[in-house]
Amino acid sequence: MLRLFNTLTRRVEPFVPLIEGEVRMYTCGPTVYRPVHLGNLRSYLLADWLRRTFEFDGRRVIQVKNITDVGHMRQDAVDRGEDKVIAAALAAGKTPMEIAATYERQFLKDESDLGILPATVYPRATEHVPSRVLVHTGDGKGKSTAAFGMVARALGWNQKVGIVQYIKGKWITGERQFFKRFPDQVRYEIMGQGFTWDTQDRARDIAAAEAAWAISLEMLHDPKLDLVLFDELNIALRYDYLDIAQVVADLSARPRDKHVVITGRNAKPELIEAADLVTEMTLVKHHFAAGVKAQAGIEY
Repeated sequence: MLRLFNTLTRRVEPFVPLIEGEVRMYTCGPTVYRPVHLGNLRSYLLADWLRRTFEFDGRRVIQVKNITDVGHMRQDAVDRGEDKVIAAALAAGKTPMEIAATYERQFLKDESDLGILPATVYPRATEHVPSRVLVHTGDGKGKSTAAFGMVARALGWNQKVGIVQYIKGKWITGERQFFKRFPDQVRYEIMGQGFTWDTQDRARDIAAAEAAWAISLEMLHDPKLDLVLFDELNIALRYDYLDIAQVVADLSARPRDKHVVITGRNAKPELIEAADLVTEMTLVKHHFAAGVKAQAGIEY
């Protein structure tokens, strides 16, 4: 009979599985930012011996061994939120996913070379990190500016982005001209004619908003896109050009790995409730009050 130390009771006790004839094991896997060493592999050898003992006794073993490919903070830089995988990627001039994939392959080879049985499943941390809905609202300047900064940040990590602008359709903006330089990474869609703050044709504006949301849905479900930005969507929702309940339902039904940023003043309570992060830009002082008109590179 196999006897193990029970950390709950702090006694050595006979091993009794929860399900007769079956053992479910969890082994804490590696953080894949560098090669593992012999000291790391010692714990995996111990788990392997234990598994082989269970199987020798005729039990079916389901073993889970996680791969930490994001979210492991450096102990000397926790206050800065520095992730070990990201730090290694920056040092090597690669993406975090490239670093993680390289050292995951190396870890599996090292285990195989030592004769360690492969686990039943190797779940990756990134596969279980839910995406976020972020809302930028308020009367202050900076909602779209901050959102497009996030787009630039995503491109820096070689991610792909979808953008739908719900107004400003007639404007030539710096952001549109800049992101046109990244056709392989950015899908940029301008809403039809663009509706205005003082609309004169509500039926046209509703049709344009619905067409824009149809494109937005395509982006939400496009597996190639990591981040989508719906710029000034809040304006369409404010004027009830779109059904807020349907929009919230569509956002909730998106793939779990799709991040969404929504901008525009007067965010509806239903959207605020559904969002993971809401930032309200507060107007303290604006040069428009002094008669300064919109300037290229600042407002557009």
